[in-house]
Amino acid sequence: MRRALSPAVIAAAVGITWIAAGRAGATQIVYLDFSDGTETITFAEIDDSTANRSSIGGASPYPAFAWPSISTGVEARSQVVARVARAVHAMFLPYDVIITLTRPTAPPFTTVMIGGDPRDLALRENYGGVAYMDCGNKQPSNIVFAFPSRLRGNERGLVVTIAQEAAHAFGLEHTDSRRDVMHPLLSPEQMSFLDEDGPVLDGRLCGAPTQNSHRRLIDAVGVWQGGEKPFDDGLKDDRTGPRLRVESPTAGAQVTQPLILAVSADDDGGIESVTVELRDAAGRVERLSLSRPPYRFSLGGLMPGPVTLRVNARDRAGNETAISHPLVVGEPAALPGWGCAVAAGGPEHRITKAPCPPGGALVWAALAAAFVRAAKRRRAGARVAVGPGSPCTGARRPL
Repeated sequence: MRRALSPAVIAAAVGITWIAAGRAGATQIVYLDFSDGTETITFAEIDDSTANRSSIGGASPYPAFAWPSISTGVEARSQVVARVARAVHAMFLPYDVIITLTRPTAPPFTTVMIGGDPRDLALRENYGGVAYMDCGNKQPSNIVFAFPSRLRGNERGLVVTIAQEAAHAFGLEHTDSRRDVMHPLLSPEQMSFLDEDGPVLDGRLCGAPTQNSHRRLIDAVGVWQGGEKPFDDGLKDDRTGPRLRVESPTAGAQVTQPLILAVSADDDGGIESVTVELRDAAGRVERLSLSRPPYRFSLGGLMPGPVTLRVNARDRAGNETAISHPLVVGEPAALPGWGCAVAAGGPEHRITKAPCPPGGALVWAALAAAFVRAAKRRRAGARVAVGPGSPCTGARRPL
């Protein structure tokens, strides 16, 4: 006889996923797959996370995970992924569930596919996530979805969406308490799987009129009893330095003053700083640093002749990459009314000025860019991110 599974569609503000396999007794593995845009999801009658087969729909390739702070260059993809995964891990700490960012080599496991948009699976665009709700936790390898595009940068909303989708895969339904992770609309009050009976919403897909989400999750997967729970944040083995390149001027070029030194640096774990060390013909050394892109340094007042710039990039794991960049410097242009200036990187982008020593290095580090970024931060601080909300729907579908 075929098993009957119920599709639980999560609202725009919430996404829910869940774990694969069996009842309490075997540790459940939930793989958070932050899509890189290269995988294919194939439509099938029954979910099979090991083969990326979904009974909800298919897409080839499945779109990559995108997030506002990544696309604007404020932080690296790996930083966002690690932070979200750790928050999901915290939600499941009491339960016999392990959250991982590494694809398991053997079944059973549940995949939460994170990326794309509901329309990629031919769904209504106000859904924040979707899963076939596995009443009784009978299907061993579910694949469920969370759609970051619908959450508008609401990181807490993404965490709740992922946790709720995983829980639908364990057989948890929507409840009417806004304090419960299983509530169908996002709320700042959703902190945990609530240890309190409440009415079930959306037609009682699994039959029960009420649900204590904490107790039902324990019934489905059991209590964690293994001591400190392992967690894979994807950052522990980072021993590779950043990718670093001087965009312009080219090495060995003869340049006039002032000149713009444009540097590109990126790293999967995020860039902590980019530093330029100036060493002129007289042997004088000066260092300046920026912690956010664009990494552009305006240099002037250098002594004419050969100059070697040493450019260094450091990532958030402490790895460094350094390159030497020789130039031949011409006479400086007259710049009345300016002293020597250094822009220190970081959130404050401090600008300091002092009298120029004779023949010293006159440095402006992207003053205009610093002021533009400061203005953007002020505007961003005035906004409050609110995830979209709409009712969830659910219906049974025989397999």
